[in-house]
Amino acid sequence: MQDFNVKMNKKSERGGSWQRVACFLLLLALLLGTLNVWCLHLWESREEMIPVKLKHLAGVQQEPENTLDLLVLGNSLSYTSVSNMDLWNSDGIAGYQCGHSGQTVQEAYETLRIVLGQQCPRVVLLETNALFRGRDGSMGWADQFDTWLAYRVPFLQLHDMWKSALFGVKRVEENYKGYTFRTQQDPYTGEEYMVEAEEEEGFHELSKRYMDRIVRLCRDKDVRLILFSSVSPVNYSQTRIDLLEAYCREMDVEYIDFNAPGMREQVGIDWTTDSLDGGDHLNHTGAKKITAYLREYLREEHLPDRRGDGRYVSWEEAGRAYLEAENG
Repeated sequence: MQDFNVKMNKKSERGGSWQRVACFLLLLALLLGTLNVWCLHLWESREEMIPVKLKHLAGVQQEPENTLDLLVLGNSLSYTSVSNMDLWNSDGIAGYQCGHSGQTVQEAYETLRIVLGQQCPRVVLLETNALFRGRDGSMGWADQFDTWLAYRVPFLQLHDMWKSALFGVKRVEENYKGYTFRTQQDPYTGEEYMVEAEEEEGFHELSKRYMDRIVRLCRDKDVRLILFSSVSPVNYSQTRIDLLEAYCREMDVEYIDFNAPGMREQVGIDWTTDSLDGGDHLNHTGAKKITAYLREYLREEHLPDRRGDGRYVSWEEAGRAYLEAENG
């Protein structure tokens, strides 16, 4: 009888332990759910509280459904190379700049996945530098899981918004449908950089895997994907361009290399005026030159001119504000 009572007590203890675990998990789920709702409310209503790297994603999600025709993705080389507001003011192209500093290929994929849930852009421009960034091995897999989870549990990306809410911290950055003026000039004074790299180069494994997913997603959604490599002596060499050209041939993806000497001359890049920081990024004058080339390139797509359409009042306002800031 004593042994029977001992066994029953142990079963009861185990049952109580599972109940406590279940209660803990339920309370945790309720807490995370509440925090997610709170963060999403701030995401939609308090732009100044949103971390700078997420402002573009927050902004594009506020656009009315099915009103975007162009999406730009990539790390800092993307948003310092393409002025989507120049495309608007000249051709009425509704293109949103969704690149951000340090954007990985996985983050570009997740952003594209979210945007395609409410928009039907005809063209996606993606800057390629992120293919050479990232961590391999176990750290890379950990980064992949963290990113995957963060784009599905908003609180994990927006957790520090409480600082803004409680202490009035504001993250203000003037942007025009994702584009921000960067007018500083720091010339590139180095030698010709389009030569073979001294060290062996290659794509990061996980970055390539997510680029493959982007290619498939665009095909599934009937979106024209154009990869491009912006002018950047710091980030590109002939070896890297050869790898990118081979990848695009293999995947049957359009590719524009702005680093080739002939292309730089055609675009009109002037290292004394168009470099933001000594050959890493372009400044505003350099971005206008890349954008002018892309404008002609995109005209074969016959993207609609949205100027005068009542659904694009905010674009008209942003276009005017952009010109005032540029000419001011």
